[in-house]
Amino acid sequence: MAENLGPEKLQIHIEKATPEDAQELEELKYENLKDRIAKGKLKASLPKRLAMRATAKSVSTVRQRIENHEENVYFISRRGQEIAGMCLMIWHAKDDCFQFRQFYTRPKYARQGIGTALLEEAKKHARTSRGSPKLMYLWTGDYNQEAQDFYSHRGFRATGETKEEGGQTWVRFEPNPELS
Repeated sequence: MAENLGPEKLQIHIEKATPEDAQELEELKYENLKDRIAKGKLKASLPKRLAMRATAKSVSTVRQRIENHEENVYFISRRGQEIAGMCLMIWHAKDDCFQFRQFYTRPKYARQGIGTALLEEAKKHARTSRGSPKLMYLWTGDYNQEAQDFYSHRGFRATGETKEEGGQTWVRFEPNPELS
């Protein structure tokens, strides 16, 4: 079990991912999802669980997103040589906004401030890029109370908008203007 060093003792450095990080980013994502399933925090059928692994196609998609840095930005945090956490931001030009996606931390590094540091860096990037976009937003599963609490405690609020996708209900969050 990883030692929880606490935010005051953990030095967190955030950087942009490179195409060489694509494989590890996909592995981190699926490690996080499988951990949530094992803890009962995410439901998935057996075929879906078995499909939760990095594939050549999924790694290629991540690599292409990283290479298309005008539209997408992956922020990562490392512990030694290992990627400990990640966040993907996608630029939507037609709406003049950033969507935050794929916030994942390796389970052994949970609750050490990495997710908060990634979110703060993403918000900073969104505020200073592209002439200050009109909006930042994210979607999280209605089943994922832990993520909803995480975002709420860091200045986001549920807008009341939901969507159905992939058999899940998703809740939209935006920065709370009263706290930003």
